[in-house]
Amino acid sequence: ITWHDGSTLSFPYMKDPWMKLFLHKTQPFLRESCYQCQYAQTTRCSDITLGDFWNFTPSEETRDTDEGMSCVICNTVVGQNFYDKIIDNIKSEKRTLAEAVACNYTFSHPTYHSEQSRRLFFDIYNHHGFAKAQKLFKNSPKQLLIIFLEIHCPVLLSFLLRCKRILKKIRNHNRQE
Repeated sequence: ITWHDGSTLSFPYMKDPWMKLFLHKTQPFLRESCYQCQYAQTTRCSDITLGDFWNFTPSEETRDTDEGMSCVICNTVVGQNFYDKIIDNIKSEKRTLAEAVACNYTFSHPTYHSEQSRRLFFDIYNHHGFAKAQKLFKNSPKQLLIIFLEIHCPVLLSFLLRCKRILKKIRNHNRQE
């Protein structure tokens, strides 16, 4: 964060209470509409869709970034014309829609949530504030590892998830025999 006076504040994202809660598997504090989002698909009514490009495979140009990658999808001619005007001022790389969909759950499903977690979060939040409410929603070591791998080693995470799916198929096959 850079303030108006020029001073800065920097800290790892996993030390940020809001970000830790945002990355929690139950996402208890989002708007109700996020859990039933009619736009959780590739067809959108907006000119442009902006979002995170989770698990992107870095190219030579993007390999050195530790800031993540954003996804920009031009849904209309108006959106494409705007994007064409700014393209020279940003670092970009063309990717397929299929890549973005594979790496972003909300292109095909509304945000997952637990109604019980949401009620608990807001009950504590309303009576004791955010600091107390967010402390109840800690990520497990497994979740923290997955988050770390999503951000820093997406290729390794993808490989591990494929291995997990293969092992699950083998176990299911062996049970059927």
